[in-house]
Amino acid sequence: MNNVNCGFFGTKETFKMLGTGAAESDLAFNHYTKGDMVLTTIMPLNNKIQTITAVIHLSDIVVIEVAAISKELGELIIGTKLLERKGLLLVKNDPLLLDQVNKLNTGFEIIHYSSTQDLVTLKERLMTEKPKILDKTMVEIDTYFNVKGVGLVVLGFVTGGEIKARMQYSLYPNKRLVNIKSIQCMDVDYKVLNAKNRVGLALANCTPEDLVRGSIITDSTLEESDIISGTFSKAEYFKDEIKTGMNIMIANGLRIINGEITSLNPFTVKLGKKTVFPEDKTLILYPESKGLRLVGVIKK
Repeated sequence: MNNVNCGFFGTKETFKMLGTGAAESDLAFNHYTKGDMVLTTIMPLNNKIQTITAVIHLSDIVVIEVAAISKELGELIIGTKLLERKGLLLVKNDPLLLDQVNKLNTGFEIIHYSSTQDLVTLKERLMTEKPKILDKTMVEIDTYFNVKGVGLVVLGFVTGGEIKARMQYSLYPNKRLVNIKSIQCMDVDYKVLNAKNRVGLALANCTPEDLVRGSIITDSTLEESDIISGTFSKAEYFKDEIKTGMNIMIANGLRIINGEITSLNPFTVKLGKKTVFPEDKTLILYPESKGLRLVGVIKK
C-alpha cells in the first residue's frame, strides 16, 4: 500500500466527500482508496492550536477550504509555511472571494470548485503527491486503547522505513522495549508494512501508561532531553513580546509539551519533561495569545 496524507481545514460536509470515515478523537480521519493507493485526509475537530499543528505535521499537503479572509485563515497559512508543507487553497466558485484569495499572494496553489465532481478530481490530484518519508524506521502513535482478546492496540503512521510483526522495537520517550504482535492496515493483516501507511499495531510488553500522543516506535536510538536549543525564526505577524520566563508550548511532531523560554541567545526552552526530537523543526506555541498563536520555529 502507498499512502498520501492530506490535512484538511474546512467544513465537515466537504471533508465527508473526500473519503470514508474512520476513528475520531480530536482528529477525524477519512480514507479514499484506489488500487494500491490510499489518500488519508485528517481534520481537526476543535480550534486548539495544538490540534491544528498536529494536523499540519501529519500532512504531506494541507488543503484549506476558504470561506472568508480571516485571521484564522492567516494562522493556517503561516503554520503550513513554518512546517514547510505544501499548501492548497480550495475556493468555491465565487468570483469576489476568488479575487480576494488571489491577492493574498500566499504561494499556495488555488483551486476553485462548484460541484461534487470537482472534489473527485481533487482527490485524484492529491493522490499524486510525493509523501515525506524519514530515513529511519519509525512509527508515530496518535491513538491507543485496549481491545478485548487482543490487548493494547496503537494507531499511527509509519513515517520511515518498514515495520515488521513478531519483532522487538524501542518505544520513546522513556525508552522501553516492546514487541509487535500483529499489524493491520485498512482491516487487512500484514507481516511487513512500509512508510507512509496508517497502521494498527497490537503491542506486548507495554501498557497505556507507557504511551503518550506522539510516542515513537523505532529500531534506532533516540536522544531524550528536557531542553531544546537552536536557531529561532519568529513567525510573521506574531505581535507579543518574546522574553525569558515566558511560558509556552513546544510541538515536535505530535509531542506537545509545556516549557519556559530560558534564553534568547541561543534560543533555549526548558521543558516540563523529557521528550525526543526526531523532527528537525520544533514549533513554539503560545495558546494564550489573542492574535497569532504561533510564535515561531526552532531548527536544530
